[in-house]
Amino acid sequence: MHQTKVEWGDRVWSPITGCKNDCLYCNSRRSSRRFASDVRMNLRNQDKYTFDGHVYVLNEIFKAPNGNTRSTPFGFAPTYHRYSASRLETLKTPMSVLVSTNGEMFGPWVRDLYIKEIFDEVKKYPEQRFLFQTKFPERYMQLSENGILPDDNNCWYGWTVTDGELKDYQFKAKHKYIVVEPLLGPIIGDLPEGVEWMIFGADTGKYSLRVTPQWEWIESIVKECRAKGIPVFMLDSIKDVIPEEQFTKDKPKAMTGIQYSKAKLAQYSDTCRCCGLKDFKRNMILLGAKTERGSYPTTVGFLCYECYKKMSKDYGLDDVSKQ
Repeated sequence: MHQTKVEWGDRVWSPITGCKNDCLYCNSRRSSRRFASDVRMNLRNQDKYTFDGHVYVLNEIFKAPNGNTRSTPFGFAPTYHRYSASRLETLKTPMSVLVSTNGEMFGPWVRDLYIKEIFDEVKKYPEQRFLFQTKFPERYMQLSENGILPDDNNCWYGWTVTDGELKDYQFKAKHKYIVVEPLLGPIIGDLPEGVEWMIFGADTGKYSLRVTPQWEWIESIVKECRAKGIPVFMLDSIKDVIPEEQFTKDKPKAMTGIQYSKAKLAQYSDTCRCCGLKDFKRNMILLGAKTERGSYPTTVGFLCYECYKKMSKDYGLDDVSKQ
């Protein structure tokens, strides 16, 4: 369980890692190799895992003979980290939890049993918001028909679209959303029934065939969303190709519907020292000061992003919030 750079989430929980798709733009496939070390050596430790023919199963975190842990010991091969369920206990405040962003939880190679076990854990934390995402939305339909897919208010089911026609997938769920990332071509068709959030992002892969998106590719679907009152969230990766007046980062009201207690609200929020805006600390810039060389900075307050940008401009400072 760790913080995420994904703009619409707070934490990442990865009970399933790896995928059998060979998407050229996949950043997770490349990053998983860094944390695997020697896959061939890891596979020799057969007492530490089981293999069902498609998915490796780890009941406890994998440790190499030298004692170092391996988060993806089998590289990008599909792996079920059953032990990771205990990490949900570390969530002390309501958050948006992105599930298996570096793997495909709903691939046809993943057994219903594993998915059901993950959903059973999710049900224990109704105060948290869990966002699922897949390239196989047909699996949502199958799981729903089999009574496995939770129809709970804190479960959000999204699917990935990169280009072509928006298809409608009928399954029982309170919340559905679509992630158009990376945008590789024109998006056509009408918005599917029941979708209440659209997310758009550009291709950020480091390879020669990277696609530069065009505003015309999504213009009609964005207009339809706004006509129907459906929020549109655009990632910073696509900002350069979107007209300034069209760029938005809107979220559904239901995404902010979980309320903190007064004690937690006071603990996790603060006031901008310039304009007085009250917001969560994680959405603000921390101000620190040193009293002497070699000492650790002491927190002196917080600034909202707008006041911080103004201060940076006034004093000729680099805007580190962009880094």
